[in-house]
Amino acid sequence: QLLLLGIVQPVAYFIFENYGILYTSSAVAGTIIAAVPVCCILMDVLVLHEKVTLKQVLCAVCAIGGVALISAGGAVMVSALGMLFLLLTMLSDTLYYGISHAKLFTPFEMTYVMFAVGMVVFIPVALLHAGGLTSPMILEPLQDGQFWLAVLYLGLLSSVMAYGLLNFANSHLSVSET
Repeated sequence: QLLLLGIVQPVAYFIFENYGILYTSSAVAGTIIAAVPVCCILMDVLVLHEKVTLKQVLCAVCAIGGVALISAGGAVMVSALGMLFLLLTMLSDTLYYGISHAKLFTPFEMTYVMFAVGMVVFIPVALLHAGGLTSPMILEPLQDGQFWLAVLYLGLLSSVMAYGLLNFANSHLSVSET
């Protein structure tokens, strides 16, 4: 299950999300992804048999409405393929919450495996896309101090710390609360 967690989040989630955004507008993608809390509530009730409050349901529905309201007026582009990828994104995120909530592993173990699996998958893909280790797309940024600051900020704070805290919350709260 720990390996499945790493495959579901970040690998499947980000692949599906990126292709979903590629084939739909960001307004549509944001609104669809905002429905994840509703999916988590359904999983809480139907699969995990946990109690959900009316307040949690209202907040989840308001999240969708809020994102839709903010996105209103933006370009709307919808395709069947984009919708399929966005639905798979929602499924991946919902599975992530379910697996991480199972309390089979510590938050550290979950975070570690998520990032290890992500690195094993995404670094080779990036190297292939860039044309190898000696590509200017790889070598030039490595010489820039701002690049390294961005890597540290995005890697440690925005990713590792954020998912570590989310995994910690998932191990102590219900899926709907998280």
